[in-house]
Amino acid sequence: MPVTKIDRRGRITIPKEIRKELNLKEDDELLIFKLAGNILLLRKADLNRLVIEAIKDFRELKEEEIEKIEAEINRLAREKIEKIEGTS
Repeated sequence: MPVTKIDRRGRITIPKEIRKELNLKEDDELLIFKLAGNILLLRKADLNRLVIEAIKDFRELKEEEIEKIEAEINRLAREKIEKIEGTS
């Protein structure tokens, strides 16, 4: 596993083999999160590509799968409403 250091200006260099494997280029944006006292670095999602893929996947769903998804969404919404009403 490659190791890198932070320079005096706070910059981190992503090792070349990782940049090459993930096709990271200059000016690509990355998300950085603090998680449980550690740093988690994520490549910024291409929102347009995600939406196009989600629409394509949704069109391939069967009616019964859509009904299951709707039921789960409704269940989660009910739980959220019950929590909110319970704290009022």
